[in-house]
Amino acid sequence: YLYLPKMKKVMNTYLTYEGWESRPPLENMLNNVSLTLVNSNYAIGVPRPYSPGIVEVGGMHLKNQKSLPENLQNFLDAADEGVIFFSFGTVVNLNDLPKEKLRIFLSVVQKLKQKVI
Repeated sequence: YLYLPKMKKVMNTYLTYEGWESRPPLENMLNNVSLTLVNSNYAIGVPRPYSPGIVEVGGMHLKNQKSLPENLQNFLDAADEGVIFFSFGTVVNLNDLPKEKLRIFLSVVQKLKQKVI
């Protein structure tokens, strides 16, 4: 019960709506759970059994996607052999890559039948 008072304070501060004062105490709600929505998905998570009252609803926090910029959409649509998205991320700084290594990398990428981003 260390966190329960803090949870109550957060709940009473941010989860206010018409009639919120008459909702059951938090302790009662925690002991009477019929359904739990879990923000995970079996396709990318660890396989595990759930009781019938637990439902995976992965992605419920995601916002609606925006359309791609027209030039990028045209590039993807014109890629008959597909597209490879390649990124060094933040681990490799291409400015530090020796020019010869960069030249080799670019010559290999240019030979691919897929378009490369």
